[in-house]
Amino acid sequence: MSYLHDPVSQEHINRKVLIDWVRITGLSAPKKVGFDQVLQDFATKIVGYPVDRPAPSSWPVQAGFTNSGPAIRARVTYDFWKYFMKNGRRNLEAYNKASNREIRISREKTKLLQEPESLGLYIRKRLREASQKAGVPVD
Repeated sequence: MSYLHDPVSQEHINRKVLIDWVRITGLSAPKKVGFDQVLQDFATKIVGYPVDRPAPSSWPVQAGFTNSGPAIRARVTYDFWKYFMKNGRRNLEAYNKASNREIRISREKTKLLQEPESLGLYIRKRLREASQKAGVPVD
C-alpha cells in the first residue's frame, strides 16, 4: 500500500490541516463589511487581542448560517490561539453575558476515516439480524 493511500497517514494529515482552523458563530456581520474586518473587530474589541500583535486570522469564509447570522470559518495564528486560551475566553464570556449574546469559537474537527467503515459494518449487521428475525432470506 502506498504511503499516500494509507488511511492512518491520511487521518494524520487531515487532523494537522484542521488544527489551526476555527468556526465562529453568533457574530453579526453587516453585508457590506468583509469577513476580514469582522474577525479583526471580534479579535480586538470582544476578545481583547492586542492590536500590536500579528494578524489574528486569515482565510475567512462563510461556513453556513445560524439564527444570529453567518458562521465564519477562519485560520487563526498560534499567537491568537494562545491569547484566546489564556485571556480571551474570559473576555468573550464576559461580553456574551453583558450583551446577552451567544458568540462561540470552536476548533474544526474531522471525522475519522474508520468511522464510516465501522458504521457501515454495524448497519449491515443490524439489517441482517432484523431480516433473519423476520424470516426474510438473506443473501
